[in-house]
Amino acid sequence: MAIFLAGVANADVFALDQLISSAKTLIDSSITVGVTAEDIRAGQGAKLYGKFFHSGKLDMKLTDQMFNIDYIAQNLGSTITVGGDGISEEEITLTSGGAGTLLVGTPVAFGSYGTIGWASLRGSATPVWTKVTFTGQSFTVSGGASAEVWCVRYFTTDSAAKKVTVSSNILPKVVTVILTANLYNGNPSDLSSAQKIGKLTIKVPALQLDGNQELSMTMTGASQTALTGTALAIESGCVGDGYFAEIIQSKFSTNWYDDAIGLYVDDNEFTLSSGVPTRTLVVYAIYPGDVAPKLVPNSALTFTSLTTDAATVASTGIVTRVAAGTTTITITVTAKPAVEGTAFVTVS
Repeated sequence: MAIFLAGVANADVFALDQLISSAKTLIDSSITVGVTAEDIRAGQGAKLYGKFFHSGKLDMKLTDQMFNIDYIAQNLGSTITVGGDGISEEEITLTSGGAGTLLVGTPVAFGSYGTIGWASLRGSATPVWTKVTFTGQSFTVSGGASAEVWCVRYFTTDSAAKKVTVSSNILPKVVTVILTANLYNGNPSDLSSAQKIGKLTIKVPALQLDGNQELSMTMTGASQTALTGTALAIESGCVGDGYFAEIIQSKFSTNWYDDAIGLYVDDNEFTLSSGVPTRTLVVYAIYPGDVAPKLVPNSALTFTSLTTDAATVASTGIVTRVAAGTTTITITVTAKPAVEGTAFVTVS
């Protein structure tokens, strides 16, 4: 079946074992895999004898149409804290002598300048901001008159705000990212199949963020939030080369045995004796093309011994010696008997 990958992915971002973001509003979710190749040339004419590959890398870019402070925190290596100061504004009607009292907020200090604010007469064609000093919520505007309405700006604390501090020493975090995108039927003649046939999952276990962050706020557009980084190699196995990511193609309503072309028994010719009277069969499914064999559970298989006088086989795949002789064990996928394999047993 011809299939194609289309649309943007959803992204789940993890910091250690915590799911910090589940983005479903991405407009870009791309990975770029690359490697550097060096020509191996020698002799007259600098003939090409081969290529040496090194410095493999995987880059990822996620762009969210919505604002996401979690992206910013991870990218800048910061921790989100609760509570932060911001500017508030109120319209206050002055009383005699230019005195006024805020109705809503409580001012806090502005840096090292104390608890100050700024006031401007409402409706001024060219507003002039006059500094005022607060005592609690009260202030006096120099030159202000009774019954005038002034716009007053001041710093106040929002106890529920989320704050990210941009350190001068930025150390971006390493996160785990899992992308999930849709696969579609690319064969127009196969009208009996659903258009959406599966999904593609891309798992990047260690993405080192690059620490670059831009918030572009324009008059006619919404600011997007980006998360970009480069995958770190994860060691795999005792002598493995490591890996950057896993790309997993899943089709709906399919089974592991649908594309299998046969079964292979590990060590499919063996001997049972009185000293070694049993053997548990280890079975792999075989697939066409460059697909590795898959270890399958014996519970999904059906086993039959053609000569039970020599050896029997249980539904669990355990072959048991009976008497001297030979037998052939046939193995089939219970749900798809056409997928089969054999093992040959000599009983001494």
